[in-house]
Amino acid sequence: MRDLNDLTATIGEMKADNEKERLSRAAVKASEAEQKKKRQLAAAEQEQIRNEDLMPELIELAENAVEDENTLLQVSSSRLKDLLRYFFESPTKGISSMKKNDLIKAVQERLVRYRQLRQEV
Repeated sequence: MRDLNDLTATIGEMKADNEKERLSRAAVKASEAEQKKKRQLAAAEQEQIRNEDLMPELIELAENAVEDENTLLQVSSSRLKDLLRYFFESPTKGISSMKKNDLIKAVQERLVRYRQLRQEV
């Protein structure tokens, strides 16, 4: 009988230890999720700030490109990427791996629609 009581006590202790460990893992997981959310919000905020900072320059670049498409040949690849991401708000998937000629072509395609919208207004 005594062995049975010892065994029951041991099992109870093991269950309590397992429960503590489970609660500890859950707390760590919740903390990591909260930190991840904070990082995502900070990244989104930085992206918004970058967008606001670049917008006047991108508007000027788009206006110049509407007047003379050769302007795009003189612009850096990173600026063309910014133009696609922030001004034309294209999906960003694949933009970072595009070559300059592909970027110019993508911007020119969007400039056609931009010209039409400008003429309507």
